[in-house]
Amino acid sequence: MAYYNTTHEEQSVADAELRNCNRQEASILILFRERPSDLLSPWDVAVHVPFPITSVRRAISDMSDRGLLVKTTTKKQGPYGKSSYCWRLAKPKYVQSELNLTESAGSE
Repeated sequence: MAYYNTTHEEQSVADAELRNCNRQEASILILFRERPSDLLSPWDVAVHVPFPITSVRRAISDMSDRGLLVKTTTKKQGPYGKSSYCWRLAKPKYVQSELNLTESAGSE
């Protein structure tokens, strides 16, 4: 759950963006939980959520860093002919506890 304030926004704006990032991550994590055996690329995820591909990539990367998702060696071709790696859901017990925290943070 990270918002990278690269444009040096005021704290109130940064706080709102952080809440938005939390909601994005929760939605994406739910998608992976609904498909626990699937390997999903960022483009696969983007088909199912109303977020920009850059936000999808950021969320996947951040959740991978936290151990919620695991990057695989599998690649899929994206819409522009470039390969993208795929991710899978991490251990179910850890993901469930993190999802509960994410849902709580998103409701603030």
